[in-house]
Amino acid sequence: MAPLARLLIIFAVISIGAPIAGYLAAPSGGPTELANDTVATPPLPIVRPVAATSAARPQVEPEIGWWWNPAEPGRGFLIDRSGSQILVGALAYEADGRASWYLSAGDLRCGADFTGVLVAYGGGQTLNGRFRKASLTRDAGQIGIRFHSPTQATLTLPGTRTVPLERYRLDGTGDAEFEPEAGWWWNPAEPGRGFAVEVRGGSMLLTAAVYDERGNPVWYVSHGSMNGDRSYRGRWLRLAGGTTVQGSYRVPADTMDAGAVALRFSDTRQAVLTLPDGRQLPISRLDLAAVPGPLALTAGAQASPDSECLSPVRLASAPQ
Repeated sequence: MAPLARLLIIFAVISIGAPIAGYLAAPSGGPTELANDTVATPPLPIVRPVAATSAARPQVEPEIGWWWNPAEPGRGFLIDRSGSQILVGALAYEADGRASWYLSAGDLRCGADFTGVLVAYGGGQTLNGRFRKASLTRDAGQIGIRFHSPTQATLTLPGTRTVPLERYRLDGTGDAEFEPEAGWWWNPAEPGRGFAVEVRGGSMLLTAAVYDERGNPVWYVSHGSMNGDRSYRGRWLRLAGGTTVQGSYRVPADTMDAGAVALRFSDTRQAVLTLPDGRQLPISRLDLAAVPGPLALTAGAQASPDSECLSPVRLASAPQ
């Protein structure tokens, strides 16, 4: 399978939520399309939740960036962190095959456990459209993640299905001298949408969490090599037909070119994104610790209190 096809399949299946929800799904800028050329797609892993023992578990600091199950490429989870605060972004699909994204926010408890409510937003800004305030549309159920190490974890999805996850390695072969901070980026003046950025070894993996013309959440992915001047040029791709948040694995089938994208970094936390329609949008690294009204949009998330540290991660099934 061609590298681009593989990458598209991988990113087409991310299915968890994240603190960026409070930023991506809060009143924010809408989806925009960028300008330029190459694209590719990475995969993502999983690990079964393990019941805690009577011994205290060591503190784990999960790596920030994309996580996946190599056995189920096409979906992925962006894990962002600031201290004990965790923001999870899940890229997956709806039953009708539409690409969709969810967010979940909360704290890392007991040294290694995260539990939160997976939520979806709607009515926000499209990739190229004017700003429209997004709003919470539904609760998809609780998710849980037990981190076994900085690069290995077990994910429990709504309905109690568990999958092993591992850190996705975006290993490029180019110049690795410049690497912007990995995680969620946004434009504070246009909250409600966000961009996941990760660069390793000169290779870029860029994702846009925005909305379609009908207000449904949708995501686009772009993958390729960085240029020597701290810039990237590629194409936005939109996948379809992959795995739902709770469903059995399905390989994403269709891809659509959504236009060119360009991104130029001024430093590791600031950049200018060029959308498909040519509009330039300043974006910066999302600071989870400085977000007003911490994760207000995901206030329903329920993290396990320390008193439950010796019990297995328990999750409520998704509402029927």
